Amino acid sequence: MKDKLVLITGGSSGVGRAVALGLASLGARIVLLSREEERAQRSRRELIAATGNRDIEILRADLSDGDSVRRAAEEFEERYRRLDVLMNCAGVLYPRRTVSVEGVEMTLAVEFLGHFLLTNLLLDVLKRSTPARILTVTGNAGPLRIARIHFDDLQLVKGYNFVKAKLQAELAKALFSIELARRLEGSGVTTNCFHPGLIRSRVIRNLPWYLRLPASLGMAVLGRETGSGVYLASSPDVEGVSGRFFERVGDERRIPADGEVARRLWEIAESLVGGVAKTP
Repeated sequence: MKDKLVLITGGSSGVGRAVALGLASLGARIVLLSREEERAQRSRRELIAATGNRDIEILRADLSDGDSVRRAAEEFEERYRRLDVLMNCAGVLYPRRTVSVEGVEMTLAVEFLGHFLLTNLLLDVLKRSTPARILTVTGNAGPLRIARIHFDDLQLVKGYNFVKAKLQAELAKALFSIELARRLEGSGVTTNCFHPGLIRSRVIRNLPWYLRLPASLGMAVLGRETGSGVYLASSPDVEGVSGRFFERVGDERRIPADGEVARRLWEIAESLVGGVAKTP
């Protein structure tokens, strides 16, 4: 991965940080996209100390805010001019329905719409950097098979619960990745989604204490590395592979991928983010 530039969302904790650790160890130049400057700086220092790789930088953005995402995309292109791997790793969990500054249910806003917008805004720089890769974190195959997109109540105004919100966002990301692969066919940019395995994460931080406590105990025994994410970002074995879902290294799984559902979701996402064109 030497001389390769990798942008990682949610790079200051959880899956994003785990991917950053693995790729920095391989010599990649890392850009951590994070909402929290202080936490990102701390993560940067820790990654440098762990890997000896000083080519780790920070880009600030709030994925729930379209204006913030647009500014970050513009800043990225101004600073770097190329992008070899985009890793969409950021995740959230809200026990009660919460909305973004734009009035969108927060799980959908951060996990799906923020990544949808960021990825589309960076497609030009990815195409200039071919062969390039886009990788998006989703849930594992089992839950994805029972998840669905609630087109009749996409923002879960009625009957919200965090499991329902999480499953919908995970499936939305998988459908987005597969539809994007169709649209990028022949461009030199590949896009796949993957389950990262069980990784220590801050995603439980918004849960009430009675749920956070047992979850924290579980997190304590989980790992800090994700072999699948690092493999998909770096291995020549998956060069040119696109539109797939991976659960573990070399373990490809099938998930529901109705093309009509994916296209319908894409159109709705474009409407919700106000289009995917760059700021004039």
